[in-house]
Amino acid sequence: TGRSSDLRLEGFAAHTELWLDKVQSEKTLTGGGKVAWRRKVAEDLSLQTSVELARSYYATLDGALRPTPSMATEAMATLTKHFRGKRR
Repeated sequence: TGRSSDLRLEGFAAHTELWLDKVQSEKTLTGGGKVAWRRKVAEDLSLQTSVELARSYYATLDGALRPTPSMATEAMATLTKHFRGKRR
């Protein structure tokens, strides 16, 4: 972490038990991680970029007869304007 930029690392793991037809159970380990970098561009403006990679069920839940964990990625860039003023 510096005065004008910082780096953040996050991770997660999940132990999921999936029940199908109230009889069959599957146990699976899923997880992923995220890297985010934020940079102060001006006194009141900052830019953050992030990339996330995970193995999860969310990628295959829509319409799947038998969901299985799959790889999914997300990349994002956010520009933030900070406002300062008097509060009433």
